Amino acid sequence: MSGICGIIYFEKQPQPHDLPHMVLAMKHRARDGVFEKTTQHAAVAYLKLNVSDLSKIETGPLESTEGILIVADARLDNRDTLLKTFFEGELQQLRNSISNTALILAAYEFWGEDLLFHLMGDFAFVIWDKSRQKIICGRDHVAARPLYYYYLEGEYFAFASESKALLTLPNVQIRPSFEKIHEYVSWKAHRQPYQPTSFYEGIRAVQPAHVLRAEAGKCDSRQCWDLDLKRFENLRSDQEYFDVFRATFFEAVRCRIDSYGLLAAHLSGGVDSSSICAVVNLVFGQSLLTQYFDIGGNADEKEFVNEMLAHHDYHHQNILPILDWSESSRNLSNILGHPHYFLVLPNYIVTSSEALAACQCTLLLTGHDGDSVVGYGHGYPLSLLETHQKKEFMELMHDYALVADFGAQIKEWNAWSFRQKYGFIVKIYFKQHIKKKWYKKHYGQAILEILRWSFTLKFVPLDVNARILKKKNSFSPNSTPKEINTSYGFSEVENQLVGEILHEAMLQSIEEFEQIGAWYGYEVAHPFYDKRLIELCLAIPNRLKFDSGYRRGPLRHAMEDFLPEKVRLRTSKVTMNESVENQLNAVRTDMVELLIKAQKRLPSFFDEAQSQTLTPYFEKAIQVFSNPAYKGLARFVREVNLAQWLLSI
Repeated sequence: MSGICGIIYFEKQPQPHDLPHMVLAMKHRARDGVFEKTTQHAAVAYLKLNVSDLSKIETGPLESTEGILIVADARLDNRDTLLKTFFEGELQQLRNSISNTALILAAYEFWGEDLLFHLMGDFAFVIWDKSRQKIICGRDHVAARPLYYYYLEGEYFAFASESKALLTLPNVQIRPSFEKIHEYVSWKAHRQPYQPTSFYEGIRAVQPAHVLRAEAGKCDSRQCWDLDLKRFENLRSDQEYFDVFRATFFEAVRCRIDSYGLLAAHLSGGVDSSSICAVVNLVFGQSLLTQYFDIGGNADEKEFVNEMLAHHDYHHQNILPILDWSESSRNLSNILGHPHYFLVLPNYIVTSSEALAACQCTLLLTGHDGDSVVGYGHGYPLSLLETHQKKEFMELMHDYALVADFGAQIKEWNAWSFRQKYGFIVKIYFKQHIKKKWYKKHYGQAILEILRWSFTLKFVPLDVNARILKKKNSFSPNSTPKEINTSYGFSEVENQLVGEILHEAMLQSIEEFEQIGAWYGYEVAHPFYDKRLIELCLAIPNRLKFDSGYRRGPLRHAMEDFLPEKVRLRTSKVTMNESVENQLNAVRTDMVELLIKAQKRLPSFFDEAQSQTLTPYFEKAIQVFSNPAYKGLARFVREVNLAQWLLSI
């Protein structure tokens, strides 16, 4: 994890001041040097930040004998395959001498613009092919390495790992993007694929799993992720799926733990983060610094963290925030150059980062977002309802009710009878089943299903005044989306899963993790977002994911010999609502003043129609923060983050 930037002119030569200003804006990425190269039409730079033994051999920019210029920030997970394909010699010697940038260049010379189909890992690269007068940019499949660009048709193409570096160019104005901001405050990013727009007009992002091509007269991109799940058809038994999952998960962790300095990991006490910590420690024998965000309230998971600490050997830190919510959020926006997407408390992120920097950590592993990647298997009980497999559905709900734990969301949960728990769980899935039919306007089928299943289940599975059958016309900027909109062209079940994994808000969070890590001098890695693991999990049947109500079955089976049973089989899920509310309550008055100031400045950034579109969001947030009795402040953190950023411009 380093940084890249540059400017490529289609006709004239680079200007002397272009590159130094861009480099200066990202100087925190250049702690181990700046490597520049200037040719007739291009000036590019590689900002080096060593975090691993392999990163020490990274260099750049590189230029081939045919005049192909490349600069890249990359960690490739299929290095051995690529080395055998392009280079002759003893493999171990090649591993220690051939950089990832050189491998990407060789891949381009061999496969051309199809190279992205053959690369695995976290990467961003830019290639200037002088003979074809074409710029080729590529980015990994999950947005782990950021890449922004500014294209001025007929003039030049500029790029950088951070958008704020592009703001140093003379032609680029610091002008907020209404389109991006409206998506942000309306929470649209949670139900759409990653969009190429940024928070600044004219500055765009290369989309994950895309190759972007720029010439003097045009700039376009295409997706390069062919999810051919047929290769998993040879997996026939449940055990075969579990065995392949374990091997793939272990490999995803192994690829990400090359660190010459301190290795750290988040340890929340959940199955995801605990699994990563256990694999690093027990499978690969590496020492580990673990961090727990001690949020308290109904987000307290210390009993599970302590269980891990009792069974494994970790150096451990409990993270308590140094700064309040407001100041931390402002710090993150300053680091990123735009309002952040994090739903977790920003003051914990800042405190965690400062603690890692103080320990000279070079790599942080997260469990982000194993829940979505491995999958809960919710599609399985819904498929039983859809196909009228009543007996199977009822037996599955019985098993689920025996192990489910909604205590963090429902205080009375432990006092409920088994029948109450069973009825609650049945209603969850039945409502989703009816919603699906209702939104498709299959009203008759929906009513028939309610009557049919009411007789079978011996109680009405929907409330009499079922709100799901009511249309909602009131202004609601934070309403929950009906479904995730994706454009990958898969089956309905795969589409939903891909949407949950790869929706824009999730990938923006991954990108922000990278930028924060770069600021503090460490790399952030997300083993669950390994391309191979994602593809495998798409192929695993929902039946195995639901696993008699335990959900995320493949991961639980994989960790059978590595996690304490209390952690491996936990079904509880904490919420941070109480802690977020407490933090925001402490700054209510300041937030009202902040929001009022930002609302008054809207006309200075946007035209009248755009200002009128955004004004209701601010007015509602001001109303909410002005009312001490109002609950649900967390729904309006986006307006606060946006206000802080707008006032900083």
